Amino acid sequence: MKAVLIVAASLYSVAAFGQTLHVLAVSDNTKGNNIRVGVNNNLRNLHETAEKIASITDMKMNFVSVEGDLNFKCSSVEEEINKLVIRQDEDVVIFYYSGHGGHPSATSNKDAPSSPFPWLYCDGQLKPIGPNQEEFTRKIESKKPRLVISVADACNSAVPGQFPKVAKGVPEDLVRDMYLRFKGTILVSSSISDQFSFYYDSGGMFSARFLPLLTDVPTSEISKSADVWDAVLKEAKKTIKVPENDTGQLEQQPQAMSDLVFLGTQ
Repeated sequence: MKAVLIVAASLYSVAAFGQTLHVLAVSDNTKGNNIRVGVNNNLRNLHETAEKIASITDMKMNFVSVEGDLNFKCSSVEEEINKLVIRQDEDVVIFYYSGHGGHPSATSNKDAPSSPFPWLYCDGQLKPIGPNQEEFTRKIESKKPRLVISVADACNSAVPGQFPKVAKGVPEDLVRDMYLRFKGTILVSSSISDQFSFYYDSGGMFSARFLPLLTDVPTSEISKSADVWDAVLKEAKKTIKVPENDTGQLEQQPQAMSDLVFLGTQ
């Protein structure tokens, strides 16, 4: 009987055995940035979320941060991607960017890139000169992790206030399945082309919605584990109402793209 119990325990835990949750956190918290406080709070909230994911899934966590006046460069982001040691078809990577960025559409800029996702402010310029979110994501994909979650809270404008907190309390087996039973890539950003994304000092309005969804999924939308990421992305893409501000933009429309495949339950 003792031997049977040991084997059963090993079968249960094998899904996460040796797997690593890599988190590459890129943040524009340089001096003089008008959203620096919100960016720093986003970074703190991301770290707490990643710790919770690692705890629930039993994955090891590798948290890498690219930030600050000296380190916040596009080349630094690429260097950290190149240094990631990925266990192919096993590990999970979260790529997260918080800071200024942009993506004017072709209607307002003939040189706009074809990807609908924003480029980063990592070389101190708001024009499409270097890798955007999708291009960084494809570089991560080339290292062949099992799951990539790419998030950008960019095109930012600071507004006063605080975003409401999201309710907690979700079955941990659903959270485990999110990270251990799916393969593919998710790309999410805080707004569509030609839109600003807005920040409170407490953090980005989009990040305040999306980061909690990574561990507190909307269970009312889920009938089985295969539905979990569909429910998360459906919630993430809901229009965000923005307080009155100097830009005149009163709504922020997040966007998402996914090619996830459910690997089944054990």
